[in-house]
Amino acid sequence: MPLFPRLRPDASASAVTALLRAARAQVSPDRPLILDSTLAPLGAEPAREAGWAHTETHVLYETDLRAHTFAPEPGAREVGTDSPAVRALLAELGRADWRPDKDEVLIGLFGPAGEPLALGTVQASGRPDAATLDLIGVRPGRRGQGHGTRLHAHLLGWAAARGFARHVGATDAGDLAMRRVLARHGARETAVQEVYLPLAPQAPERV
Repeated sequence: MPLFPRLRPDASASAVTALLRAARAQVSPDRPLILDSTLAPLGAEPAREAGWAHTETHVLYETDLRAHTFAPEPGAREVGTDSPAVRALLAELGRADWRPDKDEVLIGLFGPAGEPLALGTVQASGRPDAATLDLIGVRPGRRGQGHGTRLHAHLLGWAAARGFARHVGATDAGDLAMRRVLARHGARETAVQEVYLPLAPQAPERV
């Protein structure tokens, strides 16, 4: 499980470093540290001094599905991974071995000739009345044409039609295109999370 420290906003950098150094000394090499903007001040320097390396930053968001209407996309439908065309697109998207979870629904957006243009999934998030989506991706060469935006809206509508009241999830802070899609569909950013992993111990210098 990740470490989620809860720190006062006015905690000094030295105090944060001391706490994170103590945590670093007690965790396994693959256990992540996550600084959440709702729980702790963000910033890599105290964590770096404590022996943690920043790896990524995520933006968390929530969409009230009851406050918006998402019309079904005529070119979208539920699909299975046994379709050769779907498997080929998954391979193009770098997810050749991907298989959906038990309760995860795979939905494809198809072009006029029946070719899949984009893939995404929707499933329950584990939180009451909340769904989560995974916009797997748009076919290379067909990006920048609005296909991802259309499929994302369809996924939200699919979730709303099945009684989900909210959509929750996270995206990479640097993925500005995805963040624009989320904002266009009514998402509200709720937190920022910085992810760190323990730095490998330095080998002693030879003399």
